[in-house]
Amino acid sequence: MDAFREGPPAGCADNFVEATDDSEGRELSGTSFVACAGSESSEEPYVLSLITEGNGQIEAGTMEFYMQANSHPLAYEALKDMMHAAAGIESDAEKVRFGTELGRFMMAGGNMPRNTYTLYETSGGVTTSVMPNSPEGGWITVRVLP
Repeated sequence: MDAFREGPPAGCADNFVEATDDSEGRELSGTSFVACAGSESSEEPYVLSLITEGNGQIEAGTMEFYMQANSHPLAYEALKDMMHAAAGIESDAEKVRFGTELGRFMMAGGNMPRNTYTLYETSGGVTTSVMPNSPEGGWITVRVLP
């Protein structure tokens, strides 16, 4: 938890909120989480969340990165660093492969059905999934499973 709170880019680390999703019938229903919103720049807004109590569908320890589908290779550098750390991606080669897959999805995600897709599985077996968040495109969620 401390590493999660200390890891986000500036602007996010100071405004964490702890909450429980008490809605019914949603994927996150019944989960508890810590979340914050921030922005790396005016074109890079995001929301980070760490699931602290799962619900049978989503495990505790899952990290979610809700962000604009900005496919510029330098966009969201700090968040990509957090994704690498959460997924255990250490080698430069694996970082490039992950970044390539993420960039591909950011470009095409708005034209895909609103399902969850496996984005990348690390050499250590950590799965990262991604899903488009709106039918018009523009926002995605990257989920790193524990």
